[in-house]
Amino acid sequence: LIEAVEQAIKELSKEQQITLLLRAVESLEYAQIAGILEIRESTARWHMFEARRLLVQKLGKEFELGGAVQEGAGRE
Repeated sequence: LIEAVEQAIKELSKEQQITLLLRAVESLEYAQIAGILEIRESTARWHMFEARRLLVQKLGKEFELGGAVQEGAGRE
């Protein structure tokens, strides 16, 4: 399980990886992430949206995550 998640994260773009780390692990707000990465807040939100979507796509089939993760993806 851990190896599959690590591999899926490695396949994300660097921007998506950093955004995911800052949001999910460090619990930073999108405005803070945008400031750190020197991007717009909307771009930070997009990177997180895409990271979640790709992780569900890669891991959802294997772990049957599709519905549950996508339902919670819009909550911020």
